[in-house]
Amino acid sequence: DAACQDGAEHTVELSSKGVSFGMLSVSRLSSNPCEVAIDTGQVAGVDADLVIKPLQWKGSDAFIRKFNREASHNELGLQAVELVGYGVDGDGDGIVDEMTVGDQTALMIYLAAQPRPVSTLELDNLGLIPSLTQPERQQIRDGEEIFERTGCAACHVPVLTVNDPVLYEPSRNINYRDELFPGGQDPRAEGVDPSFAVSFDLTRDQPDNIISSRGNRTRRLGSFERDRQGRALIRLYSDLKRHDMGAALAENIDEIGTGAATWLTKPLWGVGSTAPYLHDGRATTLTGAILAHGGEAATAQQAFQDLASAEQQALLAFLESLVLFKQE
Repeated sequence: DAACQDGAEHTVELSSKGVSFGMLSVSRLSSNPCEVAIDTGQVAGVDADLVIKPLQWKGSDAFIRKFNREASHNELGLQAVELVGYGVDGDGDGIVDEMTVGDQTALMIYLAAQPRPVSTLELDNLGLIPSLTQPERQQIRDGEEIFERTGCAACHVPVLTVNDPVLYEPSRNINYRDELFPGGQDPRAEGVDPSFAVSFDLTRDQPDNIISSRGNRTRRLGSFERDRQGRALIRLYSDLKRHDMGAALAENIDEIGTGAATWLTKPLWGVGSTAPYLHDGRATTLTGAILAHGGEAATAQQAFQDLASAEQQALLAFLESLVLFKQE
């Protein structure tokens, strides 16, 4: 509106949840009617459509249903009807309608409702693991401080917030749902209608990890924490932004046109349970993964190398404390 009114070029900083995604410039081309040119040349770490895409190594998928549909086909050999259409044997195995629309909805809800990753400090406080010693607890706390000090947290942002903790399938946000399935069907006609969405509260409704802790107090450990404003606290350790990680981590091809060495910041929640590391599993240890960082992460990688041995071990202890836990 400002560009239309005064004819000047206007540049704004793009920031979400405290993460900067560069700058966007708008200039007026004509005044009656007003037409503008949008310059995305200074946009960083996100596509020109400005939609945060948190899934896939390159940050190419915006929502879980799309990710599941692709994984079902590419990794499991199961073609969803919403991908290829009804009665179509797209993979030539003699079977049609391998995954229904309902199957994909159920799979999305199941995965979205998995219990959140936790820390061994949480599990220790609840008596769910063998007790940590005081030196072990202190080492983890020291490691968290070193994680911040060395610059790791600049990209592996410890906590992001979700203003509305209720998840809807399909999403109420048009950028995070299908307007048309790849197979050509109208999702609404197939029962995937935002007016009648399946929903649950990320901070209250997960069915797993309902724990009776010390004092017989029931705690929903599987649900995300909620702050005083009612927002969900997501201890993701990611900025959900793409970064150039240097030539050593470049692929042979530039798969989605964002740069062969460009990757979405890998969330570190659960990292203590998910070796091996990096997109191709080349790093068998956390140390190896850290040392492979280059490009925009080169400064943080050097800061790790410059640490005293005890500080490095504390940082690794902190990362190893970020674990997966499931009690059904």
